[in-house]
Amino acid sequence: MASTPAFAEKWIDQNLDVIRRCLPFTVPVNVTGTPGLSVPMGLDSRGLPAGMQFIGKHLSEKQLLQVGHAWERENPFQFQVQN
Repeated sequence: MASTPAFAEKWIDQNLDVIRRCLPFTVPVNVTGTPGLSVPMGLDSRGLPAGMQFIGKHLSEKQLLQVGHAWERENPFQFQVQN
């Protein structure tokens, strides 16, 4: 899925389109109440941040946070400001 520029001319239409495209991936988790955790993965070829989402079983928040902590410990990511 393509990222959305923060200051596009038609930002309202563009953001609504992003929401529409994301709904199939977010609604099942939101409706069922399962825990989810997003972690940074790095930058894509355009230098935009990319992430990954872990989804756990009901009442597995502690385990999910442990997985996220292990991911970030093994894959540290630092945002770098480009001049």
